Amino acid sequence: MRKNAVVLAAATSAALAACAVNVENHAPPPPSTIDAHKLVDARKGGMAMSVAALGAISNGLASKAPTKSYRLPADGLAHFAQSLPALFDPRTQGDAMSKASPAIWSDPAGFAARVDQYGAATERLLAAVTSDDTAAIEAALASTKAACKACHDTYQLNRQADTT
Repeated sequence: MRKNAVVLAAATSAALAACAVNVENHAPPPPSTIDAHKLVDARKGGMAMSVAALGAISNGLASKAPTKSYRLPADGLAHFAQSLPALFDPRTQGDAMSKASPAIWSDPAGFAARVDQYGAATERLLAAVTSDDTAAIEAALASTKAACKACHDTYQLNRQADTT
């Protein structure tokens, strides 16, 4: 089990490192210049990365891995949170490959509040990881997962119908 957690953490770290280098070295183009389907693809990729990063931190905590190994996944989550508003460009509304609820665009203030909550939670997680305090990391991880779930419960189509 520990070996699987370490392998997952290493794979996630490598993927996030590539993303972090790209983010730091290149300014992204404005969303209005990117094809809407590519924005949906980027959004879906970011969500998949988030699942992997949250899992890597959870598995690391369970296996008592050094807390410094959580830095890259936590940093990736914080960077992804910052990109969320641009990834939900109005041109992506109704995309057949998206699970985004129309409520994202009909309730922009509510959606923005959820995105802000998630962003704040990821920043607290990053700060906790930096502090090397396992209890703080566990609490911040739980808060990040809760913020993620709260947004999906309200603004993801399949979650609105099935809230179990």
